[in-house]
Amino acid sequence: MTGSRVRIWKQDPTVEPIRQRPTFISSQVDAGPSDSRIRIRNMPQVFPDLKGDFLLERDANPDQFDAVHHLKALEFWFFDHEGHRVFTCRSFDIVAHEMGHAILDSIRPGYLTSTHPQTGGLHEAFGDLSAIFTMLAQLDQCEAIVAESRLNLHDRSFFNVVGEQFGQALGREHGLRNADNDLKLSDVGTSVHALSQVFTGGVYDSLADMFDDHLDLDRYDPAETLFRVGQHMASVLLVALLNAPDKDASYADIVNKMIEIEPVAEWKEFIRSNFEKREVLGPIGFAPATQLVSELDLGGCCGTLSSEEYRKELDSN
Repeated sequence: MTGSRVRIWKQDPTVEPIRQRPTFISSQVDAGPSDSRIRIRNMPQVFPDLKGDFLLERDANPDQFDAVHHLKALEFWFFDHEGHRVFTCRSFDIVAHEMGHAILDSIRPGYLTSTHPQTGGLHEAFGDLSAIFTMLAQLDQCEAIVAESRLNLHDRSFFNVVGEQFGQALGREHGLRNADNDLKLSDVGTSVHALSQVFTGGVYDSLADMFDDHLDLDRYDPAETLFRVGQHMASVLLVALLNAPDKDASYADIVNKMIEIEPVAEWKEFIRSNFEKREVLGPIGFAPATQLVSELDLGGCCGTLSSEEYRKELDSN
């Protein structure tokens, strides 16, 4: 079978239980590294060994190691903090977040040029949720989450914190953002990152409720249960997005579709109650799509919503 083994950070560099681990890429990977769809730019050329693997040691080859983390059309920068350099490409959360923007832009291109503040919040929330669901797609990560949280997803752990190392460098104890939050729409302004935490938190609470409801230690390994619940919740969210308005979607638009799609009656109520508490399904959650564009605060957001394409479209509206 063709493919390559690579050594990568499987979470954030600060998460001790995970650290660096080897993983296998089942498609052909060539020097660069590159394949039929991905080519690394502005990074040192990396060559596979005789077995076709890219098992580089970070300390011996830091630049080449980081090149293995890089992706086409996504840019990851670095900054200096307290005498050491923080490379954002080493954080699983940040890479998955930016890839989430690209995925949502491909399935819902109208969201990138929408003027509804909650649509911008959806973009940022989908980025953070992409990091969460990608973790849950790996059984070793699920095992680590179960061990650290002791089966309580509301216990503090690396799982619900996004971008630990980056956040610590900014003086934020709980990373860039915390998915396990109690924020309501009335608690946040129009910053896309603040808005995003309301939606992310509602999905996270629903995921935790489903995990608790499905947990059966006499029949299933808890890591397997978490894996299956994560796959289920990710599917519900994706199908809801594919069936929601193609532009200017509100949180309520997406949540109502999620409730409609969810096949388990009790789990429908989990979603409904969690978003009612956050005022998404109340009057505040139905903010009109004609809300002034000037009210949408893009300050501090990542590159996708700060792109020239996005701002030109806003100006034209």
